[in-house]
Amino acid sequence: VFGLKQDSTHQEIKEAFYRLSKLYHPDVTNDPDARVKFQELAKAYEILGNPQKRKDYDRGLVNPGGSTPEFAGAVDYGFSADAIHTNDNFSSFYVKHYNRALNDAWFRQCDPEIIKTALEYREDKRKLAFVIYGVVIYGLFIAYICIKISEEPIKLIATSKSE
Repeated sequence: VFGLKQDSTHQEIKEAFYRLSKLYHPDVTNDPDARVKFQELAKAYEILGNPQKRKDYDRGLVNPGGSTPEFAGAVDYGFSADAIHTNDNFSSFYVKHYNRALNDAWFRQCDPEIIKTALEYREDKRKLAFVIYGVVIYGLFIAYICIKISEEPIKLIATSKSE
């Protein structure tokens, strides 16, 4: 789909994807076949752009035609083709909206329980860090109090005033 060799690097795949998507993006061209071609590019990049899926694909574990979820082709991009004037604008526009569509597709295929578990894990991790910091600060405070209690008071030296 990208016209690359099988041993292409992640950077080469990314560059080919951006280059071809600029040609076939539905908001940029009026060609009716462009939407289909763009969806093919997006499906291919969904696999080849993810290092783990790429490894599975290279091992023959992923069938790009059948076992992957359908790409959300009917995404409202929120931009018109007139708003994209330079390569920089297109790159930022495309990265933002393609990543949103890709994340939506991945979210549709994932198990909600796993997401819930991941969020709970992060919350538990924050709580654990809070407890650890609290124990350390409390320990330092107790150590300071113990040192102050056990320390001998400073003896005042009496001086006599002799005239």
